[in-house]
Amino acid sequence: MRDPFYPHIAQTPHALPALSDCAILHTEQPNTNRKATDMSPTIIVVEDNQDLLFLYRAALEQKGYTVVEATSTASVIAMLDKVMPALIILDIEMPAETGVGVIDHLRADERYAAIRVVVITANDRWRERVGDRVDMFLVKPIGITQLLDIIKELVS
Repeated sequence: MRDPFYPHIAQTPHALPALSDCAILHTEQPNTNRKATDMSPTIIVVEDNQDLLFLYRAALEQKGYTVVEATSTASVIAMLDKVMPALIILDIEMPAETGVGVIDHLRADERYAAIRVVVITANDRWRERVGDRVDMFLVKPIGITQLLDIIKELVS
């Protein structure tokens, strides 16, 4: 199946296109001032890899989602006072702190009980640690089309 965002790149259902094959570079600063509307569910993407952050943003915005970027676990916890997302895409292995703290914070406060969480990580060892506290646990590499299908199912 061809990915609608990169039709010139052959892709298996479970592999991201090689980022070196993508001709787009991410140069803008993350925008954390976007608000959700009834027509556009908000998704917070927590990812320290700028290329993946750009890829997720581009794909999600193309599908009509409002995207808020976070590059650290502390920043996502702080922004929850301003933004109430429908879903959080969470890279669990972050440089300063693991994403487990975000999951703990979300599940300890009933205000955030409805927020869906999709963990994307390169290491399956986290699966047991997060258990059933997340809606989906995915191990990289993951195809962008597969990710979009999962998100559509979770936020609809």
